[in-house]
Amino acid sequence: MRSLAGLRRSPGLLLWAGCLCVVLWARFESPWILVAGAAAVAGAAAWGTGRRHAVSVAALGAAVLSGFVADSTAYRFGEGWSRHWEQRREAVAQQVRSDFARLTAQGRIAAGRLSAAAASAPSDAALRDSAAAVLG
Repeated sequence: MRSLAGLRRSPGLLLWAGCLCVVLWARFESPWILVAGAAAVAGAAAWGTGRRHAVSVAALGAAVLSGFVADSTAYRFGEGWSRHWEQRREAVAQQVRSDFARLTAQGRIAAGRLSAAAASAPSDAALRDSAAAVLG
């Protein structure tokens, strides 16, 4: 049976600690937890030997590195969100103004045509035909 001093120096325990750090980071999203995970990976890499251990260290190192990349991406996205949202809001407002102006102009033209057709139409049938042509 191992002693407690032997467990403290165990690279396998450091790997489990690093794995726990990755799980805790996924839950609490603090980059400091990833720093602890990176320290655990570094310690396990320094003390362990063997192919299986090297694969475990590499996999856990990739998980910690992925966590840092994801955390950085989320931070940058969050930092620029208000600027992005304001730009998007302005673009949509400009599009709405443009569409409204275009539709208003088309409505005025259609009303003018309909009024001209009503003034010159000799009968209700001609007025209905003109209105159908203008309004679609």
